[in-house]
Amino acid sequence: MITYIFLIVCAFDICNIMYPDETDIFISIIKTKLINLSYYSIYYFSCGQILFSKIKTRCQPILKIVGSELNQFLINHHIIHPNSVQNPSYLGLEFYSGGQYTQQLDLMGNDAYVIYTNNKIVFLDNKYECLQTKYTNFDLIFISYKEVGQNCVNKLHFTSIPKQISYSKCYIRFLSVELIYKNNIFPIKLETELYNHYYVGNIIDSDFFKYYLTSFIILDSGDSDNFTYIVSIIDQNVNILTLGHNHSIILEENDYKLIDKNDIQENDEEDKKDKEDKNHDTQDADNSSKDLNTNYLTDYITLDNTCY
Repeated sequence: MITYIFLIVCAFDICNIMYPDETDIFISIIKTKLINLSYYSIYYFSCGQILFSKIKTRCQPILKIVGSELNQFLINHHIIHPNSVQNPSYLGLEFYSGGQYTQQLDLMGNDAYVIYTNNKIVFLDNKYECLQTKYTNFDLIFISYKEVGQNCVNKLHFTSIPKQISYSKCYIRFLSVELIYKNNIFPIKLETELYNHYYVGNIIDSDFFKYYLTSFIILDSGDSDNFTYIVSIIDQNVNILTLGHNHSIILEENDYKLIDKNDIQENDEEDKKDKEDKNHDTQDADNSSKDLNTNYLTDYITLDNTCY
């Protein structure tokens, strides 16, 4: 191999000495071909990646149904035990306030807090009441669970302790999530080998980004009170989203929902105003009815006195 390379280099040097103009033209053509080859390779690779992502999004629900039926078949024929695929190896609560980790609770210890069956978590009544009174200082909760034989910890997002949870994975994956904070750009990874936030119902908002920056990057606890940022997202369909701290994303099974808190606030104010106007109209109608009844009664009495 080295001999062939040496011979090629020697031949190229000889051609460059004997035919310099032709060699320059040949080099220019090769450079152009290589540039075009690189460009089209990147272009078709990107197109293939987008196509694969769309196919994956559409096929995963079908694969989920097939996998579930196969799993049930194996259980019914006693090939596998139901607990081997249903019960997690770890299940716990993680509490965060202003992005800062505050405390953690193991739900599967000797003093169990939940009943876990078929992707459903139900808190025991007495334990749930205890949790409600004991844990109050938080604005974000993760219910974390790890499947048997897996290192990845799955994260379910909540802002209050739920009585029961039915959860399922979502089948979309954002191509890119970047957060711009204090003129710095930080990549946000919702899924790695160690954790997964892609679950139906999970909310990606300012509380989540506080947690992420505090846990993985640089945010100090004092910064969380004035936390203004911009998030740039390329979604599974290559749409580009630019979001601020008033926006939230709710993950769904095969899509996501974008929520603007300003719109919600405006709608609430409009509903409140409509309700006040309705109450005011009702009150005016009642007053008019009272006036009408009073006038009618006065006329009736006057007429009655006149008759007598």
